[in-house]
Amino acid sequence: MCIRDRYTTPSGLPYDISASIQYAPSSGENAAASGNSAGTADTFNEDAVEYAISATPMEGLGIGASYYDPDSSLTGQDEEGGAAYITYDVGSFSLGYAISRYAVGLEPNTTNEAEDYKNKMISVAFNVNDSLSISYEKVDAEKNFETATSDVEMEVDAIQAAYTIAGMTLSVANEEYDNHDLSLIHISEPRDLSTSRMPSSA
Repeated sequence: MCIRDRYTTPSGLPYDISASIQYAPSSGENAAASGNSAGTADTFNEDAVEYAISATPMEGLGIGASYYDPDSSLTGQDEEGGAAYITYDVGSFSLGYAISRYAVGLEPNTTNEAEDYKNKMISVAFNVNDSLSISYEKVDAEKNFETATSDVEMEVDAIQAAYTIAGMTLSVANEEYDNHDLSLIHISEPRDLSTSRMPSSA
């Protein structure tokens, strides 16, 4: 059983500000401690803290960011991650932009290991009327290695349309990928970008 402690600010703050801090002990790869067991000693992450904040500074505008900071015994490179987003709704249009970064925890003197991931996402949505909506999304993702010549990049372009009639929704989507080598990298919608941690293997 993994015990987590979380604190979130109360509702009703100016600009709809919401902030949270979450602490998770024994978050490493081995067994976590429980009420009747101390768990297995872990040479990787033992404890982790994540911070998140979001706000609506003006009507239609949403912003947010998060940061993930685990405690690790790895000395070559600390594991950490962060993400931020901004959205704006004006009339029938919705715009979104998001970025995320993740640094992989590494031992010293490693040879061409993946060291970080970088993602950028732009989205545009338009409500043609109460029944029809269309959207476009573009994602740029990078997986960077200790040797730059091994770096991998991926681009995704997606167009979606949805039509609702008599309680039924019909939708169609088309996605184009440039380089599938990064197909396992974590990509989040701008509005749902609430976590900073991404897989360390892809």
